[in-house]
Amino acid sequence: MGKTIITGGAGFVGSNLARLIKSSILLDWRNPGYLFENETNQLVFDDCEFVHGDIRNSDDLEKCLEFGEIDSIIHLASIPGIKKCKKDPKLAKSVNIDGTENVLDFARKNDVKDVIFASSAGVYGEIVEHPITEDHPKDPLNLYSETKRKGEKLCREYAEKYDLDTTVMRMSNLYGPGFQTKPNLTVIPLFVLKALQNQPLTIYGDGEQTRDFVHVEDVAQGYRKTFENQSSGFGVYNLGSGVTTSMNQLADIIVDLVEKLYDRQTETKHVEPPEWRDEAREKFDYSIKNIEDDLGYEPEFDLEKGIRELFKSF
Repeated sequence: MGKTIITGGAGFVGSNLARLIKSSILLDWRNPGYLFENETNQLVFDDCEFVHGDIRNSDDLEKCLEFGEIDSIIHLASIPGIKKCKKDPKLAKSVNIDGTENVLDFARKNDVKDVIFASSAGVYGEIVEHPITEDHPKDPLNLYSETKRKGEKLCREYAEKYDLDTTVMRMSNLYGPGFQTKPNLTVIPLFVLKALQNQPLTIYGDGEQTRDFVHVEDVAQGYRKTFENQSSGFGVYNLGSGVTTSMNQLADIIVDLVEKLYDRQTETKHVEPPEWRDEAREKFDYSIKNIEDDLGYEPEFDLEKGIRELFKSF
């Protein structure tokens, strides 16, 4: 059996996925110490190799061939999120679009059997149909989501032109241990941090806007299921928890946990949303029926369980 490349393997999803997929090669432009034991070159994960490289550089991808034949690529590497892409749009386009094409071309040239591409629920843009299925119209509202839409288009083109099996994973809002690096905190780690610092939880507007929050370990399991059951041609799956949660409900969970874990009260406050929030979806009812039915995907973390774990990790 050949090897699997996980691009972005040192990242949030990649480092969790590496625990599940043996004989993988982690390709990342970071060289993170937390992947190694005792500051040696021994990876924490069994049967994994690490390649320090950039997906835009074909020579770096070629380094992976030193470890054997490549059967699959799970392409996670990207400039993530609205703010980072807005800050450096040239880099975002270069990595998220050109880098993705380079990965796909490497796969084509080296007879890789399949590629799994990390996309985002953001490709849907303004939501006009509920629940949100994979057939929902795509109308990205920001550069990050647009780069993901173009990445999806490239995956489809390579599937149709070169018979490269590709599957797109449209992830909802991720959270979990390891995803709390400032200054780019997303809402769950931000709320947890504020609660630990005895600061009020700030909720934009009336707090009735909803999201699908999915734990990173569930996401990793979704990728593993897809990896083990790769279908032919081009395919797309929504990947989330399947549970719709309002900001008010999220805040209530955290307030209750702070009281249970630390025996203290946490306040919430509602404020007018900043201008950039105009790009955000107000209602989000995400369907994961296809990945459940096709692959047997079953999220294990409810929000209270996942956030309780997150408190312990801070």
